[in-house]
Amino acid sequence: MSGRRRSLLRGRPRWVQIGVPMLALAAVVAPPVTLQVTANDEPPPVSGNVVTSAIVDNFDGHAGIGPNAQIWQHITGGGGWGNKELETYTDSVANSALDGHGHLVISVRRTGTPGHYSYTSARLASLPTVGPSLHAEARIKMAPGYGVWPAFWLIGGDANGTGWPVTGELDVAESIGKIPSDVFLTAHGFSADPTAQPIPFHWFTPTVVPLHKDVTKGWHVYALDATADSVTWSIDHHVYKVLYRNDVKAPSVWSFNMPFHVMLNLAVGGTFAGTPRPSTHFPASMLVDYVRVTSTD
Repeated sequence: MSGRRRSLLRGRPRWVQIGVPMLALAAVVAPPVTLQVTANDEPPPVSGNVVTSAIVDNFDGHAGIGPNAQIWQHITGGGGWGNKELETYTDSVANSALDGHGHLVISVRRTGTPGHYSYTSARLASLPTVGPSLHAEARIKMAPGYGVWPAFWLIGGDANGTGWPVTGELDVAESIGKIPSDVFLTAHGFSADPTAQPIPFHWFTPTVVPLHKDVTKGWHVYALDATADSVTWSIDHHVYKVLYRNDVKAPSVWSFNMPFHVMLNLAVGGTFAGTPRPSTHFPASMLVDYVRVTSTD
């Protein structure tokens, strides 16, 4: 996601519905916005990131300690993140900590009085980058509650989103509490079209997968495989979507050519998730059992 520092300016689309896992995948992908660069134009590389061959975290450790500081950095602050979200991200263990049972717990907390609520949460970004060709996988129990928005995603270049959408974004899996049986899979990239909608200079391919089960009540494995020419999304080892490089037509640009930071965050409110209702229970927590990301370059 980014907010001019995009840090997460996610324009929200008409979602493509899929009923069952599919292996013949072209029909799964919503067509990218056909926006006038040449087909060979690509975003420039971003320097300054430490690239590694793998990021693996099983979140082992004592209850109440923060995530491994050699792997994760906190992206902090508020201001809506381009989506009119309500949370302020902190580096407090109240918002991101191990539970002592091999899980990372990211929690959104509400303070204040009715009509004057404020929210704190956490957004983690991997310190190193991996890829750009990679396998990314995490086992997650999504956070429940109307207005709550957990996400596992990848962003190229700067973890703060500077340079987005040129650097590319791949949303491995997102969930929103008002429709907890659906999972959202999206790619975001650069377009040369200043009139592109809903965000100038941006294309995206949104897909919604109705799993017909509440993803906040059980664990699911969310994964993505990226190569120089394709991106493949899977849930519980079933492939649901493939985006091919040839699907991206000029002036849109294939924007997945640089190493990625791994991102985990829990948002609340905004144009996509909706405003929390009085019945939404806080704190609401996203549990992560493991993250495994390996380069396939």
